[in-house]
Amino acid sequence: MIQDVCRWKQHFHSTFDDMIERLSEEYDRVTLNQLNAQREMIQELSAPVIPVSKEIGIM
Repeated sequence: MIQDVCRWKQHFHSTFDDMIERLSEEYDRVTLNQLNAQREMIQELSAPVIPVSKEIGIM
């Protein structure tokens, strides 16, 4: 009985770790794609961007 619980616990933790790793990798990929798309848009506009605050810029 105890061995079954230990095996189940080990399997659960391993699966949970895999899930967290995959989620982190996917989040990283999506975030990088988003940043690259924003960089491309700024390059295409080819106008200087003057930052007003962390989230606002003037062109």
